[in-house]
Amino acid sequence: MPFDQIDPSFRGPGPESVDHVAARRPRVVVLGDAVLDVWKWGRCHRLCREGPVPVVDVADTAKVPGAAANTVVNLAALGARVRLVAAVGDDEAGATLRDSLRHAGVDTDTLLADPARHTELKVRVLADEQILLRYDEDRATAPTDTTALLAALDTALADADALLICDYGATLDDTVRAALCARRDSLPCWCSTHTHRPAGSHCAPIW
Repeated sequence: MPFDQIDPSFRGPGPESVDHVAARRPRVVVLGDAVLDVWKWGRCHRLCREGPVPVVDVADTAKVPGAAANTVVNLAALGARVRLVAAVGDDEAGATLRDSLRHAGVDTDTLLADPARHTELKVRVLADEQILLRYDEDRATAPTDTTALLAALDTALADADALLICDYGATLDDTVRAALCARRDSLPCWCSTHTHRPAGSHCAPIW
C-alpha cells in the first residue's frame, strides 16, 4: 500500500485480523533485535544471610524467544509464513534461540550468527508467580554488520507481503535505519513498532 493511500485514522489491526491472517497466510518478514528470554521459577522460604533479599530455590527454567523473536513466533502461531532478519551471537544462547524459532515454524535462514557478537539474554527470576528481579546479559558486542544484515533483508523480502520492524535500539543502528528510510517506497506494506522508529516511517495495516 503506498504511503499516500494509508488511512490516517488507522490505529492498528483489530480482533478480526486473527481470522484474516489464518485465512490468507501472508508472508511476513520481521526485522529487529532477537533476544533469548530466560524464566526461572521457584519457591522462597528464607532471606539471604548476606543481605535482606529473598533466596529462591529454582525448580524450573524456560528459554523462549524474546523481543523481535517473540513477535515472529506470535505471527507464526496466527498462521503467517514468517522469516526473521536479525543478528545473534555464534554461541549457545544463539543456537537455543534458533532451535526454538524453527520449532515454532519460523524461517531462520536470514538469522545471522556473528562470532563477534553475544546473543542478548533477559533473565527473570520468579517466586510463587511473582517476579522478583530481572537481569540482562548483553555484554559488549561488535557493531551490527550492516552490509550482511541488509543483504539478508533483501533476500527475505523477495516474495514478502509485509515487513514488520521491531527496533529495541540494539541491532538496528543509524545506518540500517537510514537504508530503510531510503528504500521505504519500494518496501512491501510495513509497520514500525516501539520507540526507536526510523525518522519519517509510517505505521500501516499489514493484512
